[in-house]
Parts: sequence; C-alpha cells; structure tokens
Amino acid sequence: AQVRKVTNRKSKAVRAMKVVEKKKIASYEEQRKFICEIQVLTELDHPNILKLYEFYQDQKNYYIIIELCTGGELFDKIIEQGSFSEREASYVMKQLLSAVLYAHNHNVAHR
Repeated sequence: AQVRKVTNRKSKAVRAMKVVEKKKIASYEEQRKFICEIQVLTELDHPNILKLYEFYQDQKNYYIIIELCTGGELFDKIIEQGSFSEREASYVMKQLLSAVLYAHNHNVAHR
C-alpha cells in the first residue's frame, strides 16, 4: 500500500490516505476480511487508536482516509533513546493498555 498526506478541500483538515491495490487482495475471502476490518475501524473512537474517517473504492484501488500520525514508530524511539525512564515507560504503557481495553470492551481483539 501507499500512504499519502492529503488535505480536505472544504474543511482543510490534513489526513493520510492509504491506497491499497485491489489486485493485492486477490481472493474473495481476503476482500471480505478487509472490508470487515474497515467496518470495525470506523466504529472505534479512542484517542490512542488510529481514526478512520472515510473509505472509498474504484475499479483498481481502495482508498482509506485516516488520521495523520507524524510521531514515528515507538520501536524507533526506543532505539534512538536507548531506554525510557520509568515515568516515560509507564506513560506509554498506559496509552497502549487503554487502547487495548477500549478495543476489548467493544469486542475487538488486537492482532
């Protein structure tokens, strides 16, 4: 998939657009699972879970409009810093566990 930074013409909101080629999701079963995952993500609303705003498709691609996250990867941050203080680690873990609890309370298991 490709991810691009996009801006809504009306609202000027800056988002990310993920473009997924339909031919990469070949089987009917894979397509069904993909659409189901999109439906689940549209129903979740938590500050530590990526927000899915819109979903479109044409003959060739799926287009997923999602929250733009510019902070980088947690793993890269850990490597860069070498380690986290106990306070920093507890802050990150609280965010992670809060998101997992929210998902579980909405009958969604993180994989």
